[in-house]
Amino acid sequence: MAKKEETNYVSKKVVVKNRKDVEQQKKLIIGAIVVVVVALLVIAYGVLSQTVIPKMKPVATVNKDKISIDDFVDLATYSRYQMKEQYNYDLYIFQLFGEDMSLAGSFASDMQQLISQLIPENATIFGEQIIDGMIDTVLMEQQAEVMGISVSEAEIDARIEKLFQYNVQEEATATPFPTMMPTTTLSEEQLTLVTLTPTATLIDTEADATATPALEATLEPTEETEVEPTENPTPQPTPTEYTYEGFQSQYQEFMNTLSTYNIGEDFFRTLVRQEILRGKVLAEVTKDVKPLQTQVWARHILVADKTAADVIHQRLLSGEDDFATIAAEVSIDPGNNTTGGDLGWFPRGVMVDAFETAVFDELSVGEISEPVETDFGFHIIQKLGEEDRSVSENQYQSILSGAYASWLADIKESADIKKNDNWIEFNPTDITITMDEIPDSLFNPGS
Repeated sequence: MAKKEETNYVSKKVVVKNRKDVEQQKKLIIGAIVVVVVALLVIAYGVLSQTVIPKMKPVATVNKDKISIDDFVDLATYSRYQMKEQYNYDLYIFQLFGEDMSLAGSFASDMQQLISQLIPENATIFGEQIIDGMIDTVLMEQQAEVMGISVSEAEIDARIEKLFQYNVQEEATATPFPTMMPTTTLSEEQLTLVTLTPTATLIDTEADATATPALEATLEPTEETEVEPTENPTPQPTPTEYTYEGFQSQYQEFMNTLSTYNIGEDFFRTLVRQEILRGKVLAEVTKDVKPLQTQVWARHILVADKTAADVIHQRLLSGEDDFATIAAEVSIDPGNNTTGGDLGWFPRGVMVDAFETAVFDELSVGEISEPVETDFGFHIIQKLGEEDRSVSENQYQSILSGAYASWLADIKESADIKKNDNWIEFNPTDITITMDEIPDSLFNPGS
C-alpha cells in the first residue's frame, strides 16, 4: 500500500508574523527614502538660496519693469572694464611724459578719479551708481515707447560700425551749428553807465576808397621753370584699406575679450540700442530748446574786507567818482581792474553762488549792489545789461543735457521705483586697480 504524500502546513501565526516583518521592512525603507529626500531637499534649498533664489529677486522695479541681477552684473562688469582700459591708456600717456605733472596733469586728474571709482573700498558706491543709471535707462525706455520712438537692428549695426571706425565716411554731413548772435544796441541807460572806447579801424589812405578791384585775368604767358626730377624718390607708404572683413575681425576680437568677463554680444547690442534710443528721446524732449541763454553784463570792484567795501559803496552812491576810476584805484581783481572791473557777458553757472544770485536775481540794470561776500573777498557789483544771447556749441550741448536731466527728474518723481539690496553680494569687483599699478608720483609729485 503506497504512502500518503506529506504536506507541510504553515500555521496562521507564522503567516501573520511574516506579513508584519514585510510591512516593517517597507516602512523602514520608505522612512529611509524620506530622510534622504528631505536631506537632499535641504541641501538643494541651501544651494538655491545662495545662488538662484537671490537672483530671482530683482535689483529694482521701475513701474513694474524689473531690473535683474544678471543685467546689473553685466553692466557693472562692462563699466569697470571700460574704466580700467581708460586708466591703462592714461597711465601710458602719463608715463610717456615722464610723469611730468605740468605736461600730463589732465591725465593724472582722470587717473585719480578712475582709481577712486575702481578700488574695492568704493565698490558699493560704484554699484549704487550703476543701479541709478539703469533705473534712468528704464524710465527713458518707457517714455520712448509712449512717444512711439524705437531703434531698428539696422541702426544698431550702423552704430557699431561707426564705433569701430568702419563706413564713417558714408555718414551724412552734420548740420552746421546755428549762430544766432543778437545785435546788441546799448540803451540810453547803458550809455550813461559806461563809456565806450571806439575800436580803431585801419584805413589805407593811399588807396582810392571807391576803386573797384580789377577782376581781369592776365593773359601774358609766364616763363616756365623746369623742375629737375628727384633721383630715387622716397616711396610713400600706401594706406591699408579698412575692409568689411577687417571690421568683422576687430569686432570679433572685442567680443572675445568681453566673453572672458562672461559678457555676451546680446548685452553689447542692447547697450548700443539704449544709447541710440537715448539720443532720439533727448532730441524729442529738447526739440524746442534754442541755442540761447539768458546772460548778464556786469562789472565789479573786489576788495579784501567789509569796511573797505562799505566805503567804496558810499563813494559810488554819492557820485564822488565813477565806477571805472574806483575799480582802477582799489580793486584787487587783476583780471579786470584796469578795464573798469568789466566782466563782460556771462550766463548762470559761471560765477560763485552768492555773486550769481546778486547779479541775476536781485539787481536791476544800472543798480549797484551792497557788498557781496564770497571766498574771494567783498564785491561791489553793478549790473549793466541782461538779455538772451547765443551760446557756443559746447554750451548748447550742456543746455540740452540739462533740459533732458530736468525732464527725467520730473518723470522719476512720479514713477513707482523700488530698490533692493540683494545685488551687494553679486557686485563684481574682479576688475580693479592695485597699488602696483599706481605710480608714486601720481599722488606725490616729485617723488
